[in-house]
Amino acid sequence: MATTTLSPRTSTYTARSRVLEWLTTTDHKKIGVMYVILGLVMLLRGFADAIMMRAQQAIALNSDGYLPPGHFDQVFSSHGTIMIFFVAMPFLTGLMNIVMPQQIGARDVSFPVMNSISLWFTAAGAALVLISLVIGKFSTAGWTGYPPYSGIEYSPDVGTDYWIWALLIAGVGSTLTGVGPASGVPAPVKRRSSTAVAAPGSGGPLHTTTKLPN
Repeated sequence: MATTTLSPRTSTYTARSRVLEWLTTTDHKKIGVMYVILGLVMLLRGFADAIMMRAQQAIALNSDGYLPPGHFDQVFSSHGTIMIFFVAMPFLTGLMNIVMPQQIGARDVSFPVMNSISLWFTAAGAALVLISLVIGKFSTAGWTGYPPYSGIEYSPDVGTDYWIWALLIAGVGSTLTGVGPASGVPAPVKRRSSTAVAAPGSGGPLHTTTKLPN
């Protein structure tokens, strides 16, 4: 029985093509998986921030600890921002992308390309948070960013700017993501087949969620 052996160059090309296929895909299931992966990566960063804060609190019981006050505030702000906007939201969005079209009997979401672009907007916002503590500073105003402390009078450095731009870019992504369920749940435009039937009431919660203001 003849066997076919792939050369290293062919296997490398195959691996690259598979990676490129995932990075440029408009398949709702693959996009959902990448959202979940993004959430897991940011969850590790959020855990690292939590460990740093708890270690500081334990060490600083009878001393100043190992983190300066300003650095601790940055870690505190980045931890809250990451866990809410870059862990919880990507997880929910990923599950929504995977499950919702199948629940309503559609082949895909209403706007596949927009759905793909929204993923990379969210990933860009997450990347900006990750690099902020390396090439600059992060906000010290907490993950809510309430004024006046987040204003230029009390936070004159660039940390708040990093926070604003990260949430703005990710917010564009989350808004674009909500367009698909908001328009596709009431009237699925691309059924999997002529006999595909949506699960009764399955899309209601997702449709309501995406209709709520961000």
